[in-house]
Amino acid sequence: MAKGGSLSMAPEVARDKASFMLQAKSLGFPVSNTSKRSFFMAQIMLRVFAAVFTLAAICVMATSSQSISLFGFTVKAHYSYSSAMRFLLVSDAVVCGFSVVSVIFVYHLNRSGSNLNNGYLFLHDMVSNLLIYLSSSILSR
Repeated sequence: MAKGGSLSMAPEVARDKASFMLQAKSLGFPVSNTSKRSFFMAQIMLRVFAAVFTLAAICVMATSSQSISLFGFTVKAHYSYSSAMRFLLVSDAVVCGFSVVSVIFVYHLNRSGSNLNNGYLFLHDMVSNLLIYLSSSILSR
């Protein structure tokens, strides 16, 4: 009887191992629903933060102007006086738009049950970062 019980347990153990190996091959390691949910929330929150902060940078840059009195002359500074500042403003606007579009894209990917480890999202984030780094380095020149 014990021998029969162990035989009936062997296919169950083998099936569990096979499903674990399938999960291990497809994801690298098994992932619970809570970690998928927290990964989704982190994706959404970071993308919303990127959109909000670039929008704040656009508002500050567009509305601010400085003036200084130097040897009796008043010198004013505004973003439109420098081509690098205009480029920074436009690149911030593009990244803000990209971030809003990516929030919508990630939300629809999650709703459809697709994998959020998408290569297109990585490429999108890399292009957005490159644009911000480029505009910042041009500005510091």
